Amino acid sequence: MDKVGRKAVGVPSLVIIAVSLLLLPLSRAPAVFVLAAIVAGCGNGASAGIVMTLGADFAPADRRAEFLGVWRLLTDLGSTAGPLLLSAVASGASLSPGGAAAVTALVGFAGAFIMWRFVPETLKRRTPTRDEVALELAPLVGGHSRLSVNSSLDDETFE
Repeated sequence: MDKVGRKAVGVPSLVIIAVSLLLLPLSRAPAVFVLAAIVAGCGNGASAGIVMTLGADFAPADRRAEFLGVWRLLTDLGSTAGPLLLSAVASGASLSPGGAAAVTALVGFAGAFIMWRFVPETLKRRTPTRDEVALELAPLVGGHSRLSVNSSLDDETFE
């Protein structure tokens, strides 16, 4: 997340998890169920920590602890209420387990769209300095010391 950005991790993760939920109703064989579980695990693993990372990014510097406490409370309430809400929808709409998985997948796709469209990217990108570029290029050109663009770097840096 720190290299490519929060959206670049969050959106694909939500899509991967939603796709895994769409695979569940198709799992007549154990192998398909295992495949769906692996896909869900990959999506979940890729997004590990993103909720708290976004919370830390959005928290005001002077009240970070209070903000993150309320943020965590709300995410825990969502984790608790989500299954209750889905079970109520499934029983009220007479959905099969496959229908419930499809509804949950739609929520995942909607979450991916909302994150892509409305959540601001919090990763601050900066332009690398000439010295950083030189250090990155040094192995590609044989590590020659001519790449040093700053007199503070000695010749041993690239040897």
